[in-house]
Amino acid sequence: MESMLDQREKNYHLSLECLLRSIPDHWDIIYNDNTLSSLSEIQNENLKEKLHHERIKVILHNDNEGTINKGAGEHSMCKKSFETIEPEEYNWISYFTARHIIPNSWYFDNLDGNWKNYDSVMSNPPFFYLANYLRSDPSGGLYNDMLFSMKSSIFRKFIEYIDVALLKKLHKNSENHLYEFVKGGGFNNLKIDKLGILRNDHQSYGWHLV
Repeated sequence: MESMLDQREKNYHLSLECLLRSIPDHWDIIYNDNTLSSLSEIQNENLKEKLHHERIKVILHNDNEGTINKGAGEHSMCKKSFETIEPEEYNWISYFTARHIIPNSWYFDNLDGNWKNYDSVMSNPPFFYLANYLRSDPSGGLYNDMLFSMKSSIFRKFIEYIDVALLKKLHKNSENHLYEFVKGGGFNNLKIDKLGILRNDHQSYGWHLV
């Protein structure tokens, strides 16, 4: 029987392969993992090879804040990724959590086109499960952090706003933290009602459309 680690690494590889196929050429990619010290620890050879792609900058730091609070882990990775770039070189910065599938360039094309005059693009869409056709509606007061975008100047403010220690202390989820930042910042925010991506929930009903 295939282990959970094998399944996860196959999922990561598929996600990365689809991202490379979908993201426009003028976008850069940072791949951040907070459970590894070296790529040699990866068992899936296809994933390991893909992470050596010339378009990908890999950041490894085996200090998973998410063992205490998953949201703290997400935002810690977000902060560490941002600190490796020169933000002024970029217009948009997008955060995308791995193991999700971006099947095409729709999201990025809109950032470069129809959404270019906004400061941020957030979402809180329903989930549509493919195995049983159920719909799961979201709770209020949240912005989904599986994929979101901000102009680089706004993203810098978000990084300064993140307090990983406080998130762990309060057991606060990252979606609520993101929502409070955007709502309190007075930004020209666009809330979209879909992301057009696939997500695999290993703990419930499997693949679903977001």
